[in-house]
Amino acid sequence: LLARHDAGHRLDAVLMPHFTHALTQVTGTVDSASCPVVAGAPALVRASFAEALAARGIMLLDPVVRITERAEVEVAMHEALAPLTGATRDVSDAAVAAGYQALADVQARLTELGTAVVDDLDAGRRSAAVVVLLRPYHVDPGLSHRLGEELQALGWAVLTPRSLPRRGRLDIQELSPECVNSGAAERLWAARFAAQHERLGVIDLSSFRCGQDVPLAAPVRELCESTGTPLAILHDLDETRPVAALRLRLQTFAHAMRARGLGPTPLVLP
Repeated sequence: LLARHDAGHRLDAVLMPHFTHALTQVTGTVDSASCPVVAGAPALVRASFAEALAARGIMLLDPVVRITERAEVEVAMHEALAPLTGATRDVSDAAVAAGYQALADVQARLTELGTAVVDDLDAGRRSAAVVVLLRPYHVDPGLSHRLGEELQALGWAVLTPRSLPRRGRLDIQELSPECVNSGAAERLWAARFAAQHERLGVIDLSSFRCGQDVPLAAPVRELCESTGTPLAILHDLDETRPVAALRLRLQTFAHAMRARGLGPTPLVLP
C-alpha cells in the first residue's frame, strides 16, 4: 500500500481493526474470541509502520471491534471513521448494519451450498464427501496448498465448518467445556457433525503450529475413531510446498475412504 501511495495512488487512511471476537452459531462456549494473532496484528502494523505512514500523511485507523457486540461496533466505527468521512452517527450505523447483513448473506450462501451436498448424501445421490477442519485463512490456496482442489480432483465434494448445515446439536459444552475460541468451537462442532454422519470423511488441517488447534487434536481423533470415520491429520505443511508428499498422503486418505465404502461420486456427463 505504501508503494502504491508513493507511485501516485494516494491513500488517506488505512483501516485495520483489532478483531477481538468472531461470530459463530455454535453454543456452549465460554467465549468466541478471535485468534490473538488476528486481534494483535494492527498493533504490529502500528509499531512497524507508524513513522512511514505519518511521513506520508496517512492515518492508521485501528479501532477495537468486538463484532459479537453490535452496539460496541457502532460506537467504535463511528469514532474511528467520522473524523475522516464526516459521517453522522445515523449514516455510520446504517453502514454497520449493511456490514452485518453482508456477513449474514455470505453465511447463508455457504450454508445453502453445504446443505445441498449433505442432502445429496442423505438421498443417495452422492456417495461421500470430505469435511476439512480449517481456519478462515486456509481459503488462501498458498496456505492450504490447494487442498480443496486436490480433493475435488480425486472426486469428493469439500465441506468446511462454515458450510455445514446448521442442524442437530450446536452446543459443544460436553466436548470442550472451557472453549473460548470461535475457530476451535467451529472445528469441534464440525468434527462431531462428520463423525455422526455415515458418508463423511474428515481432514484436520492446521498451520503455523497453531497453539489453539493443539488441544483439539485429541478430541477430533476420538470423535472420528469412535465411529470409524476416516481421518487424515495434516498439521505440518507450512515450511515448504510439498506437493508430492501431500498428494501421497491424500491418496492414503482416499484409500481409507474407499475401504469404508465412501468412494467418490462418478462424474455423469450430460
